[in-house]
Amino acid sequence: MEITTAPFCECADWCQHKLPCKHMNAILRCTKWSWDDLYSRFRENPIFTLDEEIVSPSTETLDHPDPSGSNVFEVPCQSPLKESSYHTHTQNVTPIKSGPKVKNSYKETMKHQGKCLNELKLLIDLVYEQQDVDTLENIYKQVANITASITSKNPGLRMRECFEFECQESESLHATGLKPTTKRRKLAEIPKKHPGSGRFGKKAEILRKNFMVKSLNECTSSSDSTVNHSTKPRHNTSSAVAAVWKRINRITLTYEDKEILNTDGWLNDNHINAAMQLIKSQFPHVDSLQDTINISNPDILKTVPVCSQAVQIHHRGDHWAVSTSIGGAVKVYDSLYTTLGTGLRRQLGNLYQCYADNEGEIDIDVIRVQRQAGGKDCGLFAIANATCLASGMPVGNWNQSQMRNHLLQCVENSHISAFPTSNDPTSEIKVAKCSISRFCTCNTHIPDSHMLQCERCENWFHAKCVKIAINNLKDFETYFCKYCRQKNRS
Repeated sequence: MEITTAPFCECADWCQHKLPCKHMNAILRCTKWSWDDLYSRFRENPIFTLDEEIVSPSTETLDHPDPSGSNVFEVPCQSPLKESSYHTHTQNVTPIKSGPKVKNSYKETMKHQGKCLNELKLLIDLVYEQQDVDTLENIYKQVANITASITSKNPGLRMRECFEFECQESESLHATGLKPTTKRRKLAEIPKKHPGSGRFGKKAEILRKNFMVKSLNECTSSSDSTVNHSTKPRHNTSSAVAAVWKRINRITLTYEDKEILNTDGWLNDNHINAAMQLIKSQFPHVDSLQDTINISNPDILKTVPVCSQAVQIHHRGDHWAVSTSIGGAVKVYDSLYTTLGTGLRRQLGNLYQCYADNEGEIDIDVIRVQRQAGGKDCGLFAIANATCLASGMPVGNWNQSQMRNHLLQCVENSHISAFPTSNDPTSEIKVAKCSISRFCTCNTHIPDSHMLQCERCENWFHAKCVKIAINNLKDFETYFCKYCRQKNRS
């Protein structure tokens, strides 16, 4: 039965060149298969056949005469790939008389180097197929003689002897139990790769602007000041550095953070960022999950706009909430409020820029889900809601008494799971629709309002918000916002 499919191999040589590789040649050589058994359309490819009308079976003589007038090289023509994939080139070589040394050209040198490399590649393939020990020993001796002859004429190419000497020295030291006296030189540190290199778009532009810029955590640690982004301070600056309890990616949790979970304290940004890192590692398809300090502080522009379905936990003064764009619409899930504060409006405007219309307006649904009891567990509700949204599950009715213990176990196991639910009737869910703007510091959409555009950051600002009278707008040929002016001064 005739084969109707082309041969195939998984090696890199076949995938790159689509030419018979060493594995295919080994099958043709060691089995009953032959070249004529392959697919006819593949076998009769012009690459594997010779035109008999052009190439005659007579012997071609190369025009390289020696001084005596006789031809030096005589190469008989053969039909390749007819009998076997491997074939030898028979050459009748006559000795060349020694004459004055002529400096070889670069092209001629490269040509002969290519010939040598092709023969070496063929030799490597043949060595892999050879099973006779005596033949392999004979090949090794011949190759070793050639290598010794070349290295003797080129003193700079003695890497092999040095390598063998180091191997023998290390073996002798290992046998005696001694350590080498020479110290290895340390490699130079590789510079940090720029995160925005080779990338285009708004997100890459923001990454390039903020590359090698100190974050708020580094600034506060260097100035010995405490930034309070929750209702309670993150650390007690008067005490010594607390012991490390758990490290989750780049987030370090101390035993003080553990004590907060055990004593019904307010969750700080360490707890929230650690939980978001666990969510991000388990659900890598979810975008955002950025550091809460970077997106909540207006003085550092490190918010990276999302470009796909995202989940993000926000800090809004004294409260934690979660936002998402899963489903194609921006929604905010809150355990207390149905309104958006100024800080949260700015965070949402910077984060969900791709969901704005031509006028920069973003429609948002604020959903008040299960109402929390007390005022300290808003961070737990935000983490529980974010976990459900990232996993594609609907937001449930949580058992508030077991949420702290569950989060503690998730951090210790470095694996976050759905929070425990309650069988009590679900509290009333309230939904409020609002709209924000991705422009200005107020992030409020005001139709038909007078606005100015910053020449540097290209953001738009209401004339009223930047305290410029409408009658004086004509006097501003160029305008720079306060953030760009502060950046120029620094």
